Amino acid sequence: QLPALPGRFFGTLQLVRLMLRYNSIERVSNGWLNELENHLVKVYIVEPQLRSVPVESLNGMINMIAITIQSDALKHLPDFSGLLSLTYLSVQSKSLTELQSHWCRHLPKLQNVHINGGPHLIRLEATTFDGLISLKNIDLSRNAINWIHLRALRRLPNLVSLKMSYNEISDVGMVGRIVKDLENLKKLRLDHNIINIVEDGSFVDLPHLTELHLNDNRITELEYGAFLRT
Repeated sequence: QLPALPGRFFGTLQLVRLMLRYNSIERVSNGWLNELENHLVKVYIVEPQLRSVPVESLNGMINMIAITIQSDALKHLPDFSGLLSLTYLSVQSKSLTELQSHWCRHLPKLQNVHINGGPHLIRLEATTFDGLISLKNIDLSRNAINWIHLRALRRLPNLVSLKMSYNEISDVGMVGRIVKDLENLKKLRLDHNIINIVEDGSFVDLPHLTELHLNDNRITELEYGAFLRT
């Protein structure tokens, strides 16, 4: 039973990997990782009652490679911006409500992002993943996303896989317009959504796409020209 972590809680240690599981942690202080900046490489947290991670508490973690956070109560993400070594990020929370547009800037090595499990996460705003030049895989499955801004996935030259299974997407053309500029996209998963019609022009000019999953929707009609030059 460890409901809170104060500042410099691990300050006397030279930790490389930190795993926190089922300690009944509800909150951590802004300086809970202070003095670990030069050593810590991986953080793995499974704390169902964790309500908040202070926005700036990860600042300065220059050697951090991987972060995993699993919670039932986390509503807002901390700021991951500026973690220059980060390659893997996974957050699962049933209480997550939004992805702020500035939450993951300046992450030149980030390759994999998994944001899952938010029945209240319904929108992707502009520039949510803008300019993540090394990003290869985005997994946004098992949320409730029904609207995506046209500029939510800009400047992702190396994105290979986009997974949006188990959401509330009905407008498949909205997704088609967004992925049109993802020149190296090979795999797109839109299964288990609420798509009714795959309209003319839904997926156009996607010559590198090799897998498109539309199973387990409510599709009643495929219009002529839905997959033109794809």
